Amino acid sequence: MSEVKFELDKGAFRRQVLQSQGMLTLVTNKAQSMSDSSHHIKPFIGFDRAKAVIYPNTKENPS
Repeated sequence: MSEVKFELDKGAFRRQVLQSQGMLTLVTNKAQSMSDSSHHIKPFIGFDRAKAVIYPNTKENPS
């Protein structure tokens, strides 16, 4: 039997999966399910992956 070698292209994986619009939608939906009406969400694509931060509604962080 022959051995199969697999080498992951980390840059392409980051761009095509971790920073994709689909991943941003996924993390935004998860953040919405974790928050309530007294919080708001800031979704964005960072340098390494899609992120969504949950902030409380305060004077410093208005909705």
